[in-house]
Amino acid sequence: MSVLIWGRRQKSIVLGAAGTTHCERCGAAREYVEVVDYTLNHVYYIFGFVSGRRILRRCTICGSSVPIAADAALEARARAAIPVSERLGCVGLLAGLAALVLVAVVWSMFGATPRNIPDLLAGVQRGDMKSLARLESEAEADDVPSQEALAQIYRDGQGVTPDPALAFHWAHRAAELGSAPAQFGLGAMYEFGRGVAVDPVQAAAWYRKADGQGVAGAANSLGALYLRGVGVPADSPAAVGWFRKAADGGDAAGQFNLAMRYWNGDGVPVDMQESRKWLERAAAATGQDATTLSVVASAKQELGVIYEEGEGIAADPVKALRYYEEASSLNEDARANFERLKARLKG
Repeated sequence: MSVLIWGRRQKSIVLGAAGTTHCERCGAAREYVEVVDYTLNHVYYIFGFVSGRRILRRCTICGSSVPIAADAALEARARAAIPVSERLGCVGLLAGLAALVLVAVVWSMFGATPRNIPDLLAGVQRGDMKSLARLESEAEADDVPSQEALAQIYRDGQGVTPDPALAFHWAHRAAELGSAPAQFGLGAMYEFGRGVAVDPVQAAAWYRKADGQGVAGAANSLGALYLRGVGVPADSPAAVGWFRKAADGGDAAGQFNLAMRYWNGDGVPVDMQESRKWLERAAAATGQDATTLSVVASAKQELGVIYEEGEGIAADPVKALRYYEEASSLNEDARANFERLKARLKG
């Protein structure tokens, strides 16, 4: 391997004609040329340096050579004849590396700090106004992640006083630039009047844009609009279609809503097995945001009812009690059902 990396080779370059003279090896008058012979030491034939340079007079017939006592002009011609990449290869490499190191040092001292949205968000939450100013500067320059972060900061009051109007402003900027999460958030703002007047038609339009980019939650929100007939015509089968799309996309709320449609026969025939299947999927969601935790608790509460009452399955009060208990911290109905069923089983 070392031979492949490091090597050396002999090279020769003709400098010009040297006239005709007697060649001892040939035993006759021959034409001669002046040449420079040297050794190229190299790394992968890319970077190298020259050693053992000699200037010679060489027979053009037999190749025999004799050294020349070169003058300054001939020495200069010999140096110039050797390619720069070979004469200064290692020097150039070292200079290039040194230049890169120097640029990196200067950039680290005086250049812009690379943007890191999570770090800037954490800084704002600690009350660091420089982080907020950096986000605002980036957002004004149409940096979408910074706009999304500002919408979140002002919506939730992370390190600042909540400002729904500013949250709407930045969400709208990011949504117009194609941000799917911002389009979904903007739909919710229009639906519930957060930072803007309630406008269910606009809500549906932005939900559709987010759904077009694969946001499963947007499909669930559209299903809810169709179910209630808000901003769109009331249409239970259409609502089921949207809930199913959200559920297939892994959205826990969509899975819960689809389950309840099968439970109530709303837009589809009653099917308790399908209802239980989707409730179990919703109950298994792992998201730690408030919405998902609430949906998980609701799904477990309804599963408790199914197992307690034997809806489409053999009754299992012990399993029902477990579901009620797991949901009780976030669901009032589950808490009441847990205490009731526990007392019944004890009696």
